[in-house]
Amino acid sequence: MKRIVKSTDVEWLKVLTEEEVKNYIREALSFDDVLDQLRHVEHDSNLLKKEHRRFNMTGFHETILHNFNILNTFIELGIYDHVDYLYLKFYKGIGILYLKSDLDYTEVDLGGYGTTEIIYRILKLTVL
Repeated sequence: MKRIVKSTDVEWLKVLTEEEVKNYIREALSFDDVLDQLRHVEHDSNLLKKEHRRFNMTGFHETILHNFNILNTFIELGIYDHVDYLYLKFYKGIGILYLKSDLDYTEVDLGGYGTTEIIYRILKLTVL
């Protein structure tokens, strides 16, 4: 069963290590249905590897809602509370994060990062 994210978890997340926060992100994004979780079998140990939802990084217009829903998994942590504008854009596998708060405007290149690492960077820039 997935742990429900509460806004009070921000203080708890601040004391965790980077890897623990990334595991928390993976848990929050994990599939609910067992069949959806099965992405592949680890050949060495013959164990099924649990998977999680991922950003669609193709950049096609119809993927915006999918990516927005993934990002909104963390809305209760307050990722939008400390910024005026937060937008995540992908084009052919390369991501750019646009952040605006007060007078500060930032573009963050996310090339080479996966879903967990991108969300971790967003959390670091907004609430952690």
